[in-house]
Amino acid sequence: MRRSARGYTLIEIMMALVVLAIGATGIFSLQAVAVHANDHARDTTEATTVARWWMEQLRRDALLWDGVQSCPASMGTTQYLGLAGCAQIVGAWFTPAMPLTEGGGAQEPMGRELEVLPAGDPQGRYCAQLRLSPLRVNRLIRAEVRVWWRRAGSDRTLWPDCGAGTELVMETDTTNLHWLYLASTMEPPS
Repeated sequence: MRRSARGYTLIEIMMALVVLAIGATGIFSLQAVAVHANDHARDTTEATTVARWWMEQLRRDALLWDGVQSCPASMGTTQYLGLAGCAQIVGAWFTPAMPLTEGGGAQEPMGRELEVLPAGDPQGRYCAQLRLSPLRVNRLIRAEVRVWWRRAGSDRTLWPDCGAGTELVMETDTTNLHWLYLASTMEPPS
């Protein structure tokens, strides 16, 4: 037999197919991980936008704050910071009401008008909560914003009403939830 007439053996072809299959499996696995990481990055970005929006609402509230903490806040000049004087609010997470716009409707973080939906709305993606703690009475408040959302594939019936009253248990549920926190201090204008 001549050398030039020799072809590939069946074993060589089978080995090439095995190497190709292993490489293709790695690429498909990498693609699945990239899609999951992309989804998580999008969720984190949107949650950060919601948290920053709420922090901005608190900053706007601080511009109207005269330093008085009244309970309920509607008796004072602010919509949120005045709540720091309420015994049931101080140091506890609560779900704030959406601020009203000039037209009388609530406004979502992305700027679109919407009706105020119940906190436990199953269509809601993110839940924003606030915690106000006075640092210096009538002068300085620590304001914290917590945004949480459900992990993909988690039980959608868990933590209705934004988890109100279940903070200690909810914060340990890393199987079903993601969290994002922002904190700042607020003081009345001089």
